[in-house]
Parts: sequence; C-alpha cells; structure tokens
Amino acid sequence: MNKAKLGKKLSWDEKGALEGLPLYLIILVVIAAIAIVIIIAWLNSISTPKSFGTISPDPNQITLTDDNGDGFSSTESGTLKIIVRDSDNNKVKGATVTLSGCDVSFSSGGTAWAETNENGEAAFSGLHLEVEEGTMDSLSVTVKKSGYPDKGIEVPVVG
Repeated sequence: MNKAKLGKKLSWDEKGALEGLPLYLIILVVIAAIAIVIIIAWLNSISTPKSFGTISPDPNQITLTDDNGDGFSSTESGTLKIIVRDSDNNKVKGATVTLSGCDVSFSSGGTAWAETNENGEAAFSGLHLEVEEGTMDSLSVTVKKSGYPDKGIEVPVVG
C-alpha cells in the first residue's frame, strides 16, 4: 500500500501500524451518540394528539309521533343530552356540539347547538324534530373543539 495515499494526519509506526485511526473512530462514535441523544430528547417532547373518545346520547333513540295526522311525526319539545369524553375517558369541557338532520332546530328557531359544561354534557331542550311517519332517519351529532379532530355520531329517529 502506498503511504502517500493515507494523507498527512495518519502515520505509520515502526511496525507498520496506522496511528491516529482509533482517535477518528472515537470522535465519530461520540458525535453519533450525541446526535442520538438529541433525537431521542426531541421525540420525547412530542405529545400525542388529543382525541374524542366516547360521545354518548341520552336517549339512545328518539321516537316521534304523528299527532295531527299529516303523515309526519314531529315534536316541538324534544330533549337530548350528549356526554363527551376524551380518549382517556375524561370529561371534555368547552366542546361545541351541533345537531343536524331530521329538520332539527330549536323550537324558537335557529341552529341546534350547545357547548359542553364541566361534566362534559351538552343539553338540548325545546327541539323541533320531524320525520316522515313510519320511517327511520338519524340525527347527526358533530363535536368540535380546538386541538381535537372533529367527531360525530348518529342518533336514530323513528317516526
């Protein structure tokens, strides 16, 4: 092997062994170990995203009646409670719960929505709901909160 090709920093001792090569390897191992420690610390600082766990309606099914014989089952005094928990089964306060479908609105008018309280509950009263007599439809419940992905469920409505 040509000694000139090894460069100026490496040298040969009297037995023909290279001097300086282990030092380079030690430096590379130390740099790699520091890089691994930095990467592991960075990965540990990343938190898992929050997500909704269960969204529980009460009642689980809404039954309407056709009181006036017009072929549509409806109510002007419907009530519904939605309980929202996160993926760790903790109550979620401050989530916006919106209802849609089945011609839902508050009896006084306006979109049916509420915000969850400290118990993770959103209570709806005085709901107008309507479906065709003898059919089954569903009420869509959508839950939103900053920092959480939106989640929805369907509540059956029977006419």
